Amino acid sequence: MLLRLILLFTLIPFLELYLLLAIAARTSAQFTFALVVATGILGAILARQQGFRWREKMAAQLQQGELPTDGILDGLMIFIAGALLLTPGVLTDLLGFALLISPLRSLFKARIRQKIAQSFEAGVKSHYQWTSDQSSKSADRDRVIESYVIENQEKPDSKEDT
Repeated sequence: MLLRLILLFTLIPFLELYLLLAIAARTSAQFTFALVVATGILGAILARQQGFRWREKMAAQLQQGELPTDGILDGLMIFIAGALLLTPGVLTDLLGFALLISPLRSLFKARIRQKIAQSFEAGVKSHYQWTSDQSSKSADRDRVIESYVIENQEKPDSKEDT
């Protein structure tokens, strides 16, 4: 996981920089700058609109007593899309816009659900294996020893005649 984060925070910025320089070489620096600013502004507007719609939809579902599990993923993806669109770069903008398009967001949600299901299955299997190893020792843990506590008793060494 740490390696993935390192790659994410090192390779993506270099790739973004390379793409921005390639666009600037083919067009102009002014066009590239305008493209980055325009996608940032447009992305912020779209993410804000979808965020408001999402909030209204969630409020309506909660008022009806429904559990908005699908809506929670939608809200998270809209938030991530907004963050990606505010980040200067071509790849992050493309991914951000993809997260704002509902049919594409459904594909991402399906993949996320699949990953979550796999992690739960892996957790259940590892838990089952852990408990099965401990079952042979359960006989020792089931033994009950009865006892009682005597309170307010003086020590045998103490003498009251002093």
